[in-house]
Amino acid sequence: MIYTAIDHLRKNNKHSFTGDFESSVIYMTDNEENALDRMSYAEIIAAIQQLSPAYRTVLNLYIIDGFTHDEIAKQLDIAVGTSKSNLFKARQQLQQILRNENMIQVAKNA
Repeated sequence: MIYTAIDHLRKNNKHSFTGDFESSVIYMTDNEENALDRMSYAEIIAAIQQLSPAYRTVLNLYIIDGFTHDEIAKQLDIAVGTSKSNLFKARQQLQQILRNENMIQVAKNA
């Protein structure tokens, strides 16, 4: 009889909700600033201008103008692989520039 009662309880209560839903939800706010939020438009442009001309051109055509690597290769008369490589290297160089500027800002604020 005990096992029958347990089976009945399990069968009929498997879809019942035992807790208050509102108390189990955690609300999180996004108050944290990331590095891009702290940067001004002028700082971003200045960092991009520090790139070599080939890297800057491919970065602008791909990210800002929205061209594909095939279109960039045709416009600049370079190989598609060169366009991809220049974009990759431009992103790496830009990250390094932004890291260095961030380190300078941290040192100034300390």
